[in-house]
Amino acid sequence: FDPVQPNTISKCFCSHCGSLVPYISAGSGKLVIPAGGLSEDPEIRPQDNIFWQDRADWYDAVASAPHFDAFPKKTS
Repeated sequence: FDPVQPNTISKCFCSHCGSLVPYISAGSGKLVIPAGGLSEDPEIRPQDNIFWQDRADWYDAVASAPHFDAFPKKTS
């Protein structure tokens, strides 16, 4: 079995931990740097939400959920 090489979508993962790592996109030839790998503010912000109609039902509630700087205190 020889898998077909992708021509538009590509992703690369760390062989040790499985995290996404920077890669050159097969479709556009652009360098893609996963945001989770950044240690400093990139000084750019998301400009678009794609496939908005297909977002998870719970997605909109995430922004309005309580935010904590550490684990919240336990309640009995």
